[in-house]
Amino acid sequence: MASAFPWFPFYVSDWETDEAVKTMSFEARGAYLTMLCHQWANGSIPLGELELRSLLPGCANDTILRVRAKFDPLPEQPLRGVNHRLQELRDESLRISKLRAKAGRKGGAVTGFRRRSNSQASDKQKPSYPQSHPALIEQERKSQPHRPRLVAEVLNQHEAMP
Repeated sequence: MASAFPWFPFYVSDWETDEAVKTMSFEARGAYLTMLCHQWANGSIPLGELELRSLLPGCANDTILRVRAKFDPLPEQPLRGVNHRLQELRDESLRISKLRAKAGRKGGAVTGFRRRSNSQASDKQKPSYPQSHPALIEQERKSQPHRPRLVAEVLNQHEAMP
């Protein structure tokens, strides 16, 4: 399942000052960050050794086991785990996303109502075409008799300009 959120908040100061992270090897830090990203995208990580090895190819088994300890098993799915802080951030992001979607639908419903009510204008109202709309230009052309302008009129108009 792909995440509805293509990014997640990463608190650099927390990462840099966390003693548990500071004491990890670079391999373990990379594995931990990869597992956090996987949790964000999928909601949880697999806790089985085989699944974790496929998620972290080339990573040493002892590193995988040490980093796996940072994730607690889900009560309803003991073979899946989560980092609780990241799960709280993900749940909050999902809650906010749902609120914004609801507000957007509500705003869209009002806009749709306005569009429908505007489209029911009376026949006496002029259409609100921009001046260059082809239908308006054609209507103007038909309503005014066409009279070719004389060259003298054009020249006189040009000379009258400041």
